[in-house]
Amino acid sequence: MGVRALTQQQKTFADEFIKRRCKHGSAKEAAIEAGYSEKTAASIAYNLLQREDVRNYIQERKNKLADELREEFLFDAIEARQVMNKILKSENARNRDRIAAAVDFLDRAGFKSTEKLEVSGEDDALDKLAGILEQLKQ
Repeated sequence: MGVRALTQQQKTFADEFIKRRCKHGSAKEAAIEAGYSEKTAASIAYNLLQREDVRNYIQERKNKLADELREEFLFDAIEARQVMNKILKSENARNRDRIAAAVDFLDRAGFKSTEKLEVSGEDDALDKLAGILEQLKQ
């Protein structure tokens, strides 16, 4: 038997099923939303989910949604990086905020700190921090 193209109603079922996070308990509601009879929705949903073409369509839609989400996160990540960069370079930012931005940049770049610096408010500790910040700016 050849591959059948899904009807619009079957695609609507699959899309509604995805909206419900692909939980089998929600398949009946997805079938009803797609226009199937309440009386037969459960069995129709079960039968549709057994079909390879329907499962393939669901997987393709999930993959497309995942790609779109990754793309959105990419733009969010670029914006977040720009905000962190402004904090890092800002003369008006608190040292704690600048250090947090610097640590985040380094962590994301694969550099983990090997030494902890304890800040107790003493002048030499603050000078050391200022030196580290100055190095990071360059």
